[in-house]
Amino acid sequence: MFASPTLGGLLTGRANAGVSRAVVFGLQQCRAFATKGKTKKAVSKRFKLMANNRIKRAHAGTGHNTGYRSTKRNNNLAKSTDIKQSKIDKTIRRMLQI
Repeated sequence: MFASPTLGGLLTGRANAGVSRAVVFGLQQCRAFATKGKTKKAVSKRFKLMANNRIKRAHAGTGHNTGYRSTKRNNNLAKSTDIKQSKIDKTIRRMLQI
């Protein structure tokens, strides 16, 4: 069952109260609530926003089988870096809702 498209129906504590609906006031139509986007949790665990507004990420290939690599290479892979491609940057920002 859907709530009636009135202001009183949208402000009640029902589960579907936050659904984006149009409310009719006479001849005008306005939106009472706009739904907020949800953050992709898998993306939020992998990427962080730095103070200079760049997106920080970790290097790949550090989970196991690192014994054959040099110490310098392993130490450099342990450091974080930022995302260079602007297209990927925009996609991640959209998923993080920033």
